[in-house]
Amino acid sequence: MPVEIFDHDRIAISRELPKADSRHQHYYGGSAEQYGLRFRNADPPCHVVYMLDTADELVTIKLPGVRFVPLVHGFQYSSNGGDFLYRMLNEKEIEVIAPAPPEFNPDFPYSDYPSHFPQSAVSFEQRLHDQTTAESALEYQGVFGIDQLSKTEMNRAVAIARSTWHTEYFEDNDWSDEESVVIYGCAPFMQTKPATHCNNPNCTAEIVRTVEASEIELPPDETGILSESTLKIDEYVIRAPTLDVIAIHQPSEGDETLWDWTGVQLIWQLCSVCGCITVNNQCD
Repeated sequence: MPVEIFDHDRIAISRELPKADSRHQHYYGGSAEQYGLRFRNADPPCHVVYMLDTADELVTIKLPGVRFVPLVHGFQYSSNGGDFLYRMLNEKEIEVIAPAPPEFNPDFPYSDYPSHFPQSAVSFEQRLHDQTTAESALEYQGVFGIDQLSKTEMNRAVAIARSTWHTEYFEDNDWSDEESVVIYGCAPFMQTKPATHCNNPNCTAEIVRTVEASEIELPPDETGILSESTLKIDEYVIRAPTLDVIAIHQPSEGDETLWDWTGVQLIWQLCSVCGCITVNNQCD
């Protein structure tokens, strides 16, 4: 599946087409040098997965003073499993916010990982997302939710989920079937809906709660010997929800994949308060 761009105002989805658009300048891949991009706080540079031309009305990712928005990911800075955060300081300069400090891993996701992906021009087509029918709403529940379903369609959504989801979602809990569908429904994401609160330490979004520092005892190692080590988790804050999913990329069978196997999703989210972009991945 090519990249999909989500319009949360019109409730629409723009899908990539593997052909050039003479009116706009959209690209898959390419190097940072080709685009004249400079990275602050990260060297070697990160990967440009897509370069999007926001002069195209089908790409509704708006950043002040920026026409060309790069969908970037620091693959080789993300071996610790944490999110990758960045923001556009201007049209050409990108500040890497997290991980901080960035630790470059030349062997992640595998040794000899390419420094950039081959550039190719792409275009987009858009369709409105139907939030009123069960099948359509469930397909993108993780992005747009399912709160526009009528009672009849919600009952159909429950029936569909009951017949296609893991039975454990409807067992051993105190929720109704409808509540289970709302809580567990995460499509098109492979694992779960991404968090909606911004982790930029300088974000000014309202703080709704603070999680105190804690320690977790590590499990036994592969030999069965109990570990005396503990994992220390620093205090952190949870902010009001400000992240919208703006794009998702999931390689298909036969594609030249970004990793060395298929079944990995890249997810980009934009904070409506500080304008930073959060990148994470999920796999099947």
